[in-house]
Amino acid sequence: MRGVGRRGVTVIACVGNPLAGDDGLGCVVARLLSALRLPEGVEVVEIGVGGLDLLDAIRGASRAIVVDAVRGGEPGRLVRVEWRGPVALEGGPDGDGLGVAEALSLGYSAFPEEMPRHLVLLGIVGQRFRGEGLSCPVVRALPTLLHVLLEELLDYPS
Repeated sequence: MRGVGRRGVTVIACVGNPLAGDDGLGCVVARLLSALRLPEGVEVVEIGVGGLDLLDAIRGASRAIVVDAVRGGEPGRLVRVEWRGPVALEGGPDGDGLGVAEALSLGYSAFPEEMPRHLVLLGIVGQRFRGEGLSCPVVRALPTLLHVLLEELLDYPS
């Protein structure tokens, strides 16, 4: 478990499956970020799916930015949500295993003192979630997502 002694760290958790179309967004963002010189104290973590691996990646960090593809809405639209704590969810997660929202709700309910004080979800609405590669609307929105993500890093008070 990573949760101990990471205060002052910002984790960018990039969630995605490159074999599921636009769901591979997080993998692409992680690779793009690895080519940049990010501020000290920033960790980029690539996570195949949400769930417990996501919780392990962000526990103990002061803040986290979770990057993931979004279903529903206009393909290519940027989505930014500040996490405000556990949410009541109806039914189970979509797809296999524990999704991002379910995992975050579980983490903030079970061990709130170990979860980031500030968490932002950043995503792009996907067009297709099968096959390899990102759809054109998601590729076109990537520069905007990266710009917003980098501003998020720079604008947050230390």
